[in-house]
Amino acid sequence: MKPAFDLGDAARLLRPADLLDTADILTRLFRLSIAGIEVTQAIQYHDATRHLTDPADRQPDNAVPLVAHKPAWVRVYLRSGFLAGDIPGVTGTLEVQRRVLGLFYVPVTTLNPQAPGSVTAHQNPGYAAERGTLSSTLNFVIPADRMCGHLRLIARVHSPAGKSAEFHADLDVTLEQTLRLRGIMVAYNGPSSTAPGSPNLNIAAPTVANLQPTSAWTLLTFPVRSAATYSSGGTITLTVPLSDPPSCAGCCTPNWVTLNAQVAAQVTADGNKTDVLYYGLLPGGVPIGPIIGCESSGVSAGGRRRRNHDGARARPSLRVPARAVRWGRDARPHVPRLRAL
Repeated sequence: MKPAFDLGDAARLLRPADLLDTADILTRLFRLSIAGIEVTQAIQYHDATRHLTDPADRQPDNAVPLVAHKPAWVRVYLRSGFLAGDIPGVTGTLEVQRRVLGLFYVPVTTLNPQAPGSVTAHQNPGYAAERGTLSSTLNFVIPADRMCGHLRLIARVHSPAGKSAEFHADLDVTLEQTLRLRGIMVAYNGPSSTAPGSPNLNIAAPTVANLQPTSAWTLLTFPVRSAATYSSGGTITLTVPLSDPPSCAGCCTPNWVTLNAQVAAQVTADGNKTDVLYYGLLPGGVPIGPIIGCESSGVSAGGRRRRNHDGARARPSLRVPARAVRWGRDARPHVPRLRAL
């Protein structure tokens, strides 16, 4: 059973400035208060000391960089106070301010909470249950067009009985990163299998429009803005099926090696641009298997047999990493060393 009075929670409610204000200490400990604010665009640190056992994995709250021009969820964590019971029906607003002239903050917008719009403040909720349940916090969404610059968030909450609390958090949202994806489009003109006399397949190469859906998960989870740029780095034609047997256990098949060499050569012919991520894309229907992926010629290639989120079969894809791919200055993803945050 958890103790009703948790010294760890008490410490988290107190900020350095509070030590100069006894009245504010009492306010935070014994009445409705805001324990903290989490601002996330995919993954974020919040109270890392409560669930990450390795100190090397811990970072301060909101330490994962925030990217400009991408929406952000704001979770407001509430407490009812150590001598109070649950406080239902707590709601509030989130004011977003932006710093101007390096000194003054001016209002940008005031947001209302996401549905259901109110939450119950508890005295000492468990970390996993609170963090893992979206409805345990009062939630707001800052739109992409408001998510930029040096911001100050002011959360104001109140209960039906008139109890209220306020919390400020300052954010640096000046990081500009855009995913620039350049496709190597692969057409297929070859046999339908490795069997002698197999009928020929002639499948057109994908287009830039087909390239765009492949980045949906990356745009959602990586620290890049919500909109990417797409282009074509040229088209190659594969003439052999990718269903040939490997030359040894754990080896690439000869035809996979052929494909990877073609992709790498096209990247070179395109100038191996330093400000894009090259991505090879096969059309659906290319014969693949039992080997469904291979790395050679600096190209990591794989045919995806899973389905997309919309249920459609995903197109096989090839990734050109490391030697053949370099991120431009404002496109390089910042991936912190982390496990679960």
